[in-house]
Amino acid sequence: MLNVMRGFSRGMYSNWFWHRPLQLLVDAGEGAQLALGSSVFSPSVLAVTHGHSDHVLGLPGLVAARKFGKGAVDKPLTIIFPEGSRGVQAVRDLLGTAYRGVVFPLTWIPAVPGTMVELGKGRQLEAITVRHTNEPALGYRVIETRRRLKPQFASLSQGDIEAAARGGARDELLEDARHVVFAHSGDAMPIDPALVERADLLVHDATFLDEA
Repeated sequence: MLNVMRGFSRGMYSNWFWHRPLQLLVDAGEGAQLALGSSVFSPSVLAVTHGHSDHVLGLPGLVAARKFGKGAVDKPLTIIFPEGSRGVQAVRDLLGTAYRGVVFPLTWIPAVPGTMVELGKGRQLEAITVRHTNEPALGYRVIETRRRLKPQFASLSQGDIEAAARGGARDELLEDARHVVFAHSGDAMPIDPALVERADLLVHDATFLDEA
């Protein structure tokens, strides 16, 4: 299981979560690149929940490891983050200063709830609304578009469905449906359950159990 998903959370020190099948890294707390090892080149998308230090201070090391390490140093990395995040902007400024003249294959996407990023294979990463403290914050969910039988045909037998499909009525029988494959709340207060309903996997990161 560690080869599929890994995570680390120590409140106010470091937080990150790696979902290998989706090639998705959520947050980049300190030590993320060391823990990932050779898998540091695997993420295609980094989703930052908010700009507090325990979620972003590993970002310079992660980016540098991908650029100067032995591996796919030119593999693009898309970084999606809350629009207006001061913490993320500070990290971007640091990268620009510390590695002036070095070109990193990075795409920065400032996001608001509803912002979508393509993950491939019919999947999209969507930013969702969460509540944190004094820093803009987002949660994320991965939506997969699937084909399912339309409700009006639910009473048909399996044989009738197969016969109709063979007769060319497949598109009339099926409809697109959005399914939540993965969701991450970010370091947030309780979130709207409707956003993560029936998710295959939900990671809820909460430093404090008592909202106050």
